[in-house]
Amino acid sequence: MTHRRLVVPALLLLVLGLSACAGGPPLSLGGGYESCSSEIDEPVTFGDVARASAAGTVVMESIELEGAEGLALREVYLVPIQNQVSLGADAFPPAAEFWDRRVAVPGTAISPGEEVTVLFVVEAVGGGDTHGSEGYTARYSIDGRPYETTSSARFRLAPDCGAEDEEGP
Repeated sequence: MTHRRLVVPALLLLVLGLSACAGGPPLSLGGGYESCSSEIDEPVTFGDVARASAAGTVVMESIELEGAEGLALREVYLVPIQNQVSLGADAFPPAAEFWDRRVAVPGTAISPGEEVTVLFVVEAVGGGDTHGSEGYTARYSIDGRPYETTSSARFRLAPDCGAEDEEGP
């Protein structure tokens, strides 16, 4: 009988632990896609959607590009989504409906269940025809506890976005 009493709580802890892992990060970021713009002589904006889970209010700290080659992150903002409209790739600055609602990343709170557009302003730097990133990382906290989530969303600037890039991003 004692053996069963230990097994049930152990199984319950295992199930709860696995379901917590399966729930994903407290901040979900878009990923698994590439966005490209052929405007390589001017700054360009890219947008991606971030969604806070029900784990608590997310307080943003920073957002940085990962694996950037020839691509500089000039500015990054959060834009509250209105009427389910987000932003993809666009010229800089984007339409006033996005630009006028932008807020700085550090210290911005995202309520549980809220979605925002992460608005990147990037620019090609250095030589070459292709400039890109391998993703981006968001650093944030919930109730003072630090978190980090990385997206595999790739941003690329190239004269011909339809061409395959054999040398990298």
